[in-house]
Amino acid sequence: MSPVSRARKRQPQPVTHSVTGLFKDVLNDFSALGADPAPVDVELLASEVLGQFHDVPVEDGEEPLGLELIAFAQRKITPGAAALLAALKVVAETDVERKAADAGLQVVLGRGIPEP
Repeated sequence: MSPVSRARKRQPQPVTHSVTGLFKDVLNDFSALGADPAPVDVELLASEVLGQFHDVPVEDGEEPLGLELIAFAQRKITPGAAALLAALKVVAETDVERKAADAGLQVVLGRGIPEP
């Protein structure tokens, strides 16, 4: 077998994305909505994000992805983080997530980001 044909038969390795990269993408999507987005756009984007997370299995002892995303957004000082947290405060699946999003939003707003 020639070296050229041997190289052609290699299968590409699957691409794995980090959770942090996913969270950054979510914040970028919220930031792309602009300074004064329509509430329906924010709600649709938040629902889409939560829908994607719903299908991810959570192992014992792991924090649900929604709570991880809220903690990640709380550490950012951006209008996108504020918009995400404001949306999750309303549409998150559980009371725990909604309360965490509200607390995270207060932290972000306390850093000088205007309320979305």
